[in-house]
Amino acid sequence: CGLFAFLRECNVVGGLGRETGCLVQRDARLVGNGVAVTEAPAVFRHTDDDEAGGQQVAENVAVEFRPPVVDITVDAVNGTTTVANTVALTAATTLIDFAGNFSAADLTVANGVNALTIDGADIDVTNGAVTFNNTGTLTLGRAGGDALFVGGFDVNSDVATVVAGTIGSTDTNLDFGTGAMTIAAATTIDTGAGAGNITLGGDATGDFLLTLDAGTGDINAAGIDVDALTIVDGGTITVSGATVVDNTVTLTASDTLIDFGGIFNASDLIVGIGVNALTIDGADIDVTNAT
Repeated sequence: CGLFAFLRECNVVGGLGRETGCLVQRDARLVGNGVAVTEAPAVFRHTDDDEAGGQQVAENVAVEFRPPVVDITVDAVNGTTTVANTVALTAATTLIDFAGNFSAADLTVANGVNALTIDGADIDVTNGAVTFNNTGTLTLGRAGGDALFVGGFDVNSDVATVVAGTIGSTDTNLDFGTGAMTIAAATTIDTGAGAGNITLGGDATGDFLLTLDAGTGDINAAGIDVDALTIVDGGTITVSGATVVDNTVTLTASDTLIDFGGIFNASDLIVGIGVNALTIDGADIDVTNAT
């Protein structure tokens, strides 16, 4: 490692072993078996002069970022993060931002992390459930993107979330905590065909389509205020607060019950033949057109 202003730069190309207390600030991808990010501004971009066609290839290398600095950023254009085992995030003063494609077996996020953004077009966490213990805003996905958390996830308490694209799991729970959710683009939350639950513990708002599909799992939402709402499937589906939809609410299937317990306002309501029991019993119900 060489001293570089306030930063130290680690060369982790070619399986050089473990280097600690260094920054990787190279124009390259990081590809390795484990990356532990504590505190650092790390910018991963692309160059043509590194090994393996411009990628940083680190076999059995752990890179620890320790300087007392602020942000960690992965470049949106070429900053693919591919880690065979665990990405562990323990602290960052303001923001950790993985703006390119992100692939890891496991992801751990400690409560020392503030805001966290993972918004590449292709996001894959392939093993166990993720607990997002960060204390700042959590941003997942991008418009048209695909994020798969095979083991599901849960979000720390009342942390605000920003979502876009498809966010899915494989028959496991997706719990977005109790913070407010911003729908930043057309969004699908899908836990697969099995018994994975969807929990939106804070109000979900945005001028876009929100699609929810929990398979045989349950859906629980505090309140929904969006351009359009589609509920594809679920066991018991409950929206306890207000449902305000500028255009159409489309209900296609439910195993037991869909229950809108608060104010219900929509331009159109479409109820498919796959829906079992339906309850709309708020104090104010207004459907301009009904099909």
